[in-house]
Amino acid sequence: MTSTNTSSAPYDRLVELRVFDDTKADVKDLVDAGVTTVPRIFHHPPDLHHVDMSMSSSHHVSYTILVIDMLAAGMVRYELVARVKEAVETAGFYQVVNHGVPETVMWKMLTAV
Repeated sequence: MTSTNTSSAPYDRLVELRVFDDTKADVKDLVDAGVTTVPRIFHHPPDLHHVDMSMSSSHHVSYTILVIDMLAAGMVRYELVARVKEAVETAGFYQVVNHGVPETVMWKMLTAV
């Protein structure tokens, strides 16, 4: 697995995702392999809430990523905690938006990681 794509071939996310799945790699394996950027298969626009992947004409899988908005109107702390709990118990991950962490800080963190 490489950290960048230097090929001029068209990008096929499904193929790249299957190749990654076949490696049985996890985040530590990527770091140990020297990957210094987040692989393209994990890039999603910030406003992406639903990922729809057609694997073949006979097999269709749809995933929904739980988005937790820290500035949601009227949401109080216990509701935020309940949303996080739901995400961890059902999907294992979630996206947090409007958390107040400056983008420059997030980029510095990603660079450090």
